[in-house]
Amino acid sequence: MKAKAKQKDEKPVVNFAILDNVENYTETSGKFRTKCSSFKIPGQDSGSASALYFPYCDKQRFNFGPFLNDMRGHGVFTPHETGKRWAMMDFILFREHFHDIHCPPLCRGYRNRRVLALSARAKWLGKVIDPIENVRAFIYAYVVDVFRKMGVLP
Repeated sequence: MKAKAKQKDEKPVVNFAILDNVENYTETSGKFRTKCSSFKIPGQDSGSASALYFPYCDKQRFNFGPFLNDMRGHGVFTPHETGKRWAMMDFILFREHFHDIHCPPLCRGYRNRRVLALSARAKWLGKVIDPIENVRAFIYAYVVDVFRKMGVLP
């Protein structure tokens, strides 16, 4: 007997109850920017047995593909928002058409987490070590020293 050949449009199964399965798909599919600061998988830290793990964009910028975008236009499908309950129809549509969902190629809200952390650190260092303040302190110390040598200041 010959083994069945995989069909070209066959999609891998993603089990949303298993966090590793969802993380693996989002990282290896190339459709999601997992290093973006807006990309999240709510419930990652909960470890609950009844949790479902769905990728989520804080900026609501996912491209849902032609079918789900059409359903959104007709009011049948609304994307998930953190803290709100899923409607059954939205859940089913999301699960069935999950493979069409992806981050837009030129997302104007893309922020790399590492770059964001480094820039926040640089801003903090800029507040601690302010170059203008250092110049002012140097000039003040120099002027005070000159006036002391001249005998104007005690």
